Formats: sequence, structure tokens, C-alpha cells
Amino acid sequence: TEEQAKGYGIAYTGKKTAKYIRQKGWSHTDTYADEGFSGSLEAHKRKDLSRLMRDARTEPRPFDVVVVHEE
Repeated sequence: TEEQAKGYGIAYTGKKTAKYIRQKGWSHTDTYADEGFSGSLEAHKRKDLSRLMRDARTEPRPFDVVVVHEE
């Protein structure tokens, strides 16, 4: 994508969110990333977004906060 060409790919955003999580004193439990898929694509067609939604409905929930990075 255009953002990836500018250097805002998964590796870059992962480092930025990891730093943010550390600064907050939180624990990182998982990464949900649908590489190469448009954010406008229907949720059921995005594997990791579907997994995130499924995990959010799980008890006990594996996370309290979802950190999103968008440029």
C-alpha cells in the first residue's frame, strides 16, 4: 500500500505500538494484523480482525485494551 511504501508497514507500526505499551506499563498479549488487506474490507473477510472480535467475546477475555496504530 502507499503507507507501506512510506515506511509505515507492520514492522514500523509494531515498534511504535510496542513502545507505547511499554510506556503505559501494560503487557503485550497478541498482535492482530491483516497485512495486505484494505481496512474497508468486510470484517468476516479479514482473518485477524475476525480473530480479534472472537477473542473479545471470549471469557475470560485475553486482553483489557486494544491498541491501534494508524498513520
